[in-house]
Amino acid sequence: MRVLLEAEVPITERELRAIMDRLEAEVAGMGMRPPDLEQLVVFGDETPYVRRGFREVGEGVLIGDYSLCVRGGVPANVFIDELVTGYLALAYLSNFYTLDLERVRRLGERVFMRVLAALRDA
Repeated sequence: MRVLLEAEVPITERELRAIMDRLEAEVAGMGMRPPDLEQLVVFGDETPYVRRGFREVGEGVLIGDYSLCVRGGVPANVFIDELVTGYLALAYLSNFYTLDLERVRRLGERVFMRVLAALRDA
């Protein structure tokens, strides 16, 4: 996965990798196939991505083909929550070929604390 940093990231690269690994395990534990994520973008301005057809799945979160875009320059807990939302939205879409944002939010609430625990080990 390629990471493009266009804005400040409130966590280290090591912590980011730990979170992504934990999200992959959580998705697999739900019986879903993890999404094919080729690119993670931490943006400051979402306008170029909206123009390119990326879909907004939450405040500060956009998804596109094999891409996840998350707003940077926010506190760590907000960044992680948005990362969880985007990753789960991509997973849901790639498994069910539709997107139920309410279900994605509920799944995110279920896994958020376990994802935060991944930071402890990073």
